[in-house]
Amino acid sequence: MIVTNGKVTEKEYFERLVDLYGLRGRVVIDKGAAGRDPKTLVERAADLKAKEDEEARKERFDSWESVWAVTDVDDFSMFAAQQLAKQEAVSLAVSNPCFEVWLIDHVIVCPESCAETKACEKKAQELGVTCSRGEEEQVT
Repeated sequence: MIVTNGKVTEKEYFERLVDLYGLRGRVVIDKGAAGRDPKTLVERAADLKAKEDEEARKERFDSWESVWAVTDVDDFSMFAAQQLAKQEAVSLAVSNPCFEVWLIDHVIVCPESCAETKACEKKAQELGVTCSRGEEEQVT
């Protein structure tokens, strides 16, 4: 299971990977945590994991093999999120500086000029891996 605080791009990206590789997976967008700190996202992932584990025990099915929290660095400190993720057995993936780096890397090696979010967003648009701002973002 993947829990992300991204609004569109991350959800579409991971859902397509799940479909492409025929994986049993679920991508959860935590609308309450959208744009919030990574620790909040890890807490949400841990809560969902605990509920799924309890349901799996009751109904006798296998729970998720792994649970991931995926977030951007933004201006957040990662220390609290990392500590909580370790404690709750939630894997934490951090995009630095933003998720568009992942998309760019599918096409070219992300250039050093993409050290800031705006530069990454611009490069991703140039490469056609996201739509221009104002349109709904999508992965190609």
